[in-house]
Amino acid sequence: MFAHQVIEDLTRGDFPHPGLETLRKNGIAGIRKAIHFHIDDVIGTMKLCKASGTEGIFENTQYIRLPYKTIWVDYKTGVSNAVITKQGILIDYVEDFKYTIETFSYVKTLSAWAISPLLSLLSINGNGVNRGKIQYRSLIALSEKASKDYQEDTAITLSALNCFLLVLNCKNITTEKIPAPDPLNKKRRKAGKQELFDYHVLNVVVPSKKRDYREASTPLSHNRVHLCRGHFKEYTAEHPLFGHYTGLYWWQPHVRGQNKDGIVMKGYNVKHTE
Repeated sequence: MFAHQVIEDLTRGDFPHPGLETLRKNGIAGIRKAIHFHIDDVIGTMKLCKASGTEGIFENTQYIRLPYKTIWVDYKTGVSNAVITKQGILIDYVEDFKYTIETFSYVKTLSAWAISPLLSLLSINGNGVNRGKIQYRSLIALSEKASKDYQEDTAITLSALNCFLLVLNCKNITTEKIPAPDPLNKKRRKAGKQELFDYHVLNVVVPSKKRDYREASTPLSHNRVHLCRGHFKEYTAEHPLFGHYTGLYWWQPHVRGQNKDGIVMKGYNVKHTE
């Protein structure tokens, strides 16, 4: 959704950091060849992932797989008064479960997109059972404080990417292609502007049956009416979904229980530690 803006800003005028010239050129080429995805509600998606116990960055890489060799993911940060209001991530598969990750941010005070000087390198175990290893490579000289600040900002971006990839690799998630409007692209071509790109959105396919495996316990249907938060469910060969299906599935937030004993009202407060 924002990829054309990034390319326009990165190709406009003199690039401020000569040390990032290679990163800039590779970024533009990568965005153009990538398959694009847009996250409509990144804050909500990350909260659901955290509530589901998947808050660590690439803690379990079993389901961290790219659907294409190169993908672009962008989203609004959801914080209107922040300096950075939009972000983009370019992920490219290298080899042997190794990925390069470039991050881009729309800086409101500059009214332009900027590229991060840190190139992130992600390595995961081939069998996907170990935590992914993240390394940062700075392509320009940075002070110790600046390097730390960039790493902290990048970690937040990678957390959003981690959550997105988990959801993307669920068995009951499908992608819908949103094509760029041809009439608008014709006008942009005539004006010498970067054309808009097609992009994909994710759709949750709700299972048609309501039964699923649980350890022996008091049936949840005996509980009072309550809200069940969105969460991941992993089904194995020993306990398959509907007796047949295995893998990771995303369960949407839903209401369950019986109202004969009343309703349970719950609230969640996500605390951030220093």
